Amino acid sequence: MKQFSNLRNWKIRQIFTLTCIFSIALFPISVVNAAVKAGSACPKAGNTAIASGKTFTCIKSGKKLVWDKGVLIPKSATSPKTPELPPMPQDFQNLASNLEGIKYWAWKKVNLEIEKNNSVLGQVEIITGPNTVPAQPNTIDKLTIGSKLFGTFNQIKKIYIIKFNYQDIEWAQSKYQPYQDQTWRSDYLTKAKNQCPDTRCRNAEIELNSKDEGIMMVGEIGLSDQPKDKMENAGRYNGTREIHEYVHTIQMFNSSNSESRFNYNLLPRWMIEGQAL
Repeated sequence: MKQFSNLRNWKIRQIFTLTCIFSIALFPISVVNAAVKAGSACPKAGNTAIASGKTFTCIKSGKKLVWDKGVLIPKSATSPKTPELPPMPQDFQNLASNLEGIKYWAWKKVNLEIEKNNSVLGQVEIITGPNTVPAQPNTIDKLTIGSKLFGTFNQIKKIYIIKFNYQDIEWAQSKYQPYQDQTWRSDYLTKAKNQCPDTRCRNAEIELNSKDEGIMMVGEIGLSDQPKDKMENAGRYNGTREIHEYVHTIQMFNSSNSESRFNYNLLPRWMIEGQAL
């Protein structure tokens, strides 16, 4: 009988112990589920709880533990709306009403072509005047971009680029003539001078010889004038000028045929310059 009594007491003690452990384990849940508001009782200093968009902290006020006034939880910023794309012009009739679309879709399609195509740029030989500092030192990288844009077109296999300033005009002319075997050209003897009408050389021009090699003449601003000129004519410094002239070689090379070697000259100027722009 005594043995049974001891067994019963042991079971009672075990149940009591488990009940206490279970109650302690549930205590945090009861805190979370209890109503939390400023000034109401809280269980332990330093505890935090979230309610009504605020974070409350349990603090000691006098002899009591209460929830403080709480700190507002900042609302997450709303995601910006995706801007509406301008409509793409479909024909000449709606060009004027879709000017923004012309700019956006021209930019978009150019970038898609550059990403899609491989460069087929041929051999490039850059010849720089003895007194000349080029405005664009990475010409080949820039021409590679232009080559990718027209990667599905035939392109010339070699191009000579002669860069020179006002001091180097005669030097440039002496470099140009051996590459250009078409001596009948009206400006054959003044090609370099035409790119530098004054000390601020600013012009550029390209042509093909009878071997379909490109010859690009690039007038360069003097070093002392470049800082000011860069603010006014960014195209001389970001590679736009070299790409523009290179595109002309693609036009020349693809518009000529055995019947008329210079069909390029019959193309409308708005098309020639607009495409190269």
